[in-house]
Amino acid sequence: MLKFTYTKSNGDKSERMGLIVHQNSPLDLMLDLSELSEDERNKVENDWNEYKLMHEALLERFTFSKYMKTFKPSGISDRVVV
Repeated sequence: MLKFTYTKSNGDKSERMGLIVHQNSPLDLMLDLSELSEDERNKVENDWNEYKLMHEALLERFTFSKYMKTFKPSGISDRVVV
């Protein structure tokens, strides 16, 4: 859990608490399937798509989607892991 102060581009500040789902990065994070056979890649792709559907259902079930927000790293200060 992360506690932080967030400053919007208009200067508004708010105290926030959140779980980091994915941090911004200049790199693309991906599963590299280059070394797998076509059949193995297809299986991983099917499993991944199934996982995404379960993830979306979980977000919907617990209404997490209304809590998913993005924060510019430049606006985050006073970071404290709690």
